[in-house]
Amino acid sequence: MKKGFSLVELLAVIVILGLIVLISIPIVNNSINKAKEEAREVQIEEIIKAAKKYAIKNSYILPEVGGTYSHIEVQTLIDENYIDTDKIIDPVTETELTGCISICYKCSEVEYEYEFKTSCQG
Repeated sequence: MKKGFSLVELLAVIVILGLIVLISIPIVNNSINKAKEEAREVQIEEIIKAAKKYAIKNSYILPEVGGTYSHIEVQTLIDENYIDTDKIIDPVTETELTGCISICYKCSEVEYEYEFKTSCQG
């Protein structure tokens, strides 16, 4: 009697391993994409925090009338050292994250609303 595995047994193991890989690749890819999205959201939260600090020191830029907007460019926050890097890389697109923070005064809530936008228009 020979010791070892038959060709059929080896093929069965290879097929099972292949199925496991096929099932796990989309799960891993989804996890990576979700982590990139979460990292981007954290970056945007940090940009908004920097914009709030900038707005406190430069209060003249804040809108005083409800429904009006002001904008702070991300590059301004970098230039003024509110963000400690030369550029911010978007983990999702792997390009430089640019844009601005839009500030709106909400009369009904007596507070400012900060929102990240990829374009400073409007």
